Amino acid sequence: MFPTFPIEVARRAGLALFATIGALAATSSLAADPVTQCRVGEQPLFSCSVGKKIVSLCGASVSGASASLAYRFGLPGKVENEFVATMANGNRFHTTVVTLAPRANVVEIWFDRGEVRYVMNTCMGGDCPSEAALTVLERGNIVVRMPCKDDGNLRGVFSSDLIEFGDSLEHTKPKTPLLVVDDNYDNDADKVFVIPGMVN
Repeated sequence: MFPTFPIEVARRAGLALFATIGALAATSSLAADPVTQCRVGEQPLFSCSVGKKIVSLCGASVSGASASLAYRFGLPGKVENEFVATMANGNRFHTTVVTLAPRANVVEIWFDRGEVRYVMNTCMGGDCPSEAALTVLERGNIVVRMPCKDDGNLRGVFSSDLIEFGDSLEHTKPKTPLLVVDDNYDNDADKVFVIPGMVN
């Protein structure tokens, strides 16, 4: 004969177990949330870890219309470099699409500060050696290249809320006037994403 166990005690033990599991699940969910440089009311449109720092592209809207687009870079919670575009301040981000191989299209979004250009790069397709990177160019030459880490903070593809990318520049459509399509720029995408067998 098996020993008896009071039903009420078993019920309480079961409730306690479910409560513990629920708490652990909630904690795990919170811990898994990606870290970005976006602020309250902003949506992360691109974000990743580069070394110990975070680079993020964040968007905010008012009544469904795009109000701001902000680039931020630095340690988590500590912004070291920021560029904000709004309809009022006249700042704009720029974008282009570069085909490196039949299965490797690089999408770039950047801004200029003097002679320095800050480029967020993503590579889409089976031939891509990595997913995303942050590149800094000075007078057209790459001075810093920081690949995005493949960790829980990686949002290495630009959000469809920001732009609709096609298979060519002609089929690329920004969803905000704060982002301008340009086709006259070479940001050395072939040096950012080096594809084996391709001649740079």
